[in-house]
Amino acid sequence: MAKSLNTFDRQITENAFQIALIAGILFLLLGHPMLYNFVDSLFEKMGITLGDTMLTIIHSLVFTIVFFYTIKFVVML
Repeated sequence: MAKSLNTFDRQITENAFQIALIAGILFLLLGHPMLYNFVDSLFEKMGITLGDTMLTIIHSLVFTIVFFYTIKFVVML
């Protein structure tokens, strides 16, 4: 188990720049006000009114999921 953690730690360290770059790009795309407005309007069309906090939570969850799978893919390369 310690060996696998050491390997994972080494991979993360080696890919730190890629991970930071991916996080920045995903944040720029998923945190853009136009996307917030678009998602908010989609929910309003379904009859669901979201406040600013709930909309931010939804975007945070989406960011987390997309970031996780993107990093998982990059580490496998």
